[in-house]
Amino acid sequence: MRTLLPLTITLLLLPAAGGFSFLHAQSNWTPGYVVSARGDTMSGWIDDQNWEYNPRQIRFKKKDSDAVIVFAPLDIAAFSVRNEHYFGHVTLVDKSPHRPGDLDLNPERFRLPDTVFLRGLVLGDIGLLFLKDEHDKNHFFLRKDTLLDELLNLKYAVEENGIRKTRHKPQYRGQLLYYFGDCPELDSKIKRLNYSSSDLSAVVAKYNICRGTASVLTTSRRDRFKFEMLATAGMSSTSLQVQSDVKYDIALASWDKASEKPAVGLAFNVRAPRNFGRFSWYNEILRKAHAFRETIDSEPRTPETHRIVDINLDFVYIKWSTFLRYQHVSNRKIQPFVQAGLSTATASFHYNATKIVDRKFFSTQTVGTEQAISVGNNSSERGWSIGLGAFGWNRLGVEVRYESGNGFYNLLDMSTRTHAFYFLVSSRLF
Repeated sequence: MRTLLPLTITLLLLPAAGGFSFLHAQSNWTPGYVVSARGDTMSGWIDDQNWEYNPRQIRFKKKDSDAVIVFAPLDIAAFSVRNEHYFGHVTLVDKSPHRPGDLDLNPERFRLPDTVFLRGLVLGDIGLLFLKDEHDKNHFFLRKDTLLDELLNLKYAVEENGIRKTRHKPQYRGQLLYYFGDCPELDSKIKRLNYSSSDLSAVVAKYNICRGTASVLTTSRRDRFKFEMLATAGMSSTSLQVQSDVKYDIALASWDKASEKPAVGLAFNVRAPRNFGRFSWYNEILRKAHAFRETIDSEPRTPETHRIVDINLDFVYIKWSTFLRYQHVSNRKIQPFVQAGLSTATASFHYNATKIVDRKFFSTQTVGTEQAISVGNNSSERGWSIGLGAFGWNRLGVEVRYESGNGFYNLLDMSTRTHAFYFLVSSRLF
């Protein structure tokens, strides 16, 4: 572990050396335009933050050297950036809880006026607008002529025999059947419609076709998950701590000695939509090894008696880890990340936990090989880990990781803990 300490310090200092901050979003000035409340269009630059939740305000400037102007939904009619179109509205928004644990017993919704930027999913005579609020709730609005109405997907709780259950009332289907009543060929589709951007966009576009008008679907590529595959290789440094009230030979050894072995693996990273893919689920299969050997005198040695034990642990195993990763995405070359997650390891290939015991009792001396410890039925190790690293060297990345696990030992009167450091180099395959 001592050899990995300088590498750990180096990577900890990388964000500061590169001028990065994990806490503050950087400006991302992108060509766009705003439409004033009077209908005038102003081209310029918009600070595009790839919003996961609809913005409450935007930053705009006509030229790079101009002062920044902040616009709220009441200040402008619309703005557009990267082929995404937002419209400023004051409208009624369903403020009812939507998470299962927060639902109440009242099936009626309560809507309150709010000032919002709504993102256009379908643009045309009949439009579909979208809002994802700060409570992670999706809202869809139908715009027809001067009407703007939220399509409601009702969720509420009921109690049956003392058990609280969730009920679902797709009111949006009835709303669409009413609004699209002049196009009855859509009725069967509406009655099976899911409350999703793809399904609602499709039926609104078809209604425009039914009316003989054109529409544009503007679903952004930035709403999609992004998949990456990486190859990983490096070194691991593992030590094992044993605690027991019983005099086990294995518990007497100096387990703070680290075992440094190669580690190789394959990883799959799934970047979440929006926020420039800063958040992702990083899944990794890693092959690593652990070896330890030590000779101890388990009893005081005398000319007539001794008990010398040569303990040997040697095994290779496969580890599956799942992390939540945050990567600081910017226009800089080096982009640091932090991650934390859980891991499960399974013993594989070969397993050897033996001890050679040299016993002498006066005139009798025996030497024999025995099992070092009984592992019972425990063939897996579970743990947690945290990591810090950076990407940016021509699809290459580096990481230092710490991991703590419960070992492969499952005994009532003994507990174990593994501690491991990793230095890993990753290459993004696609």
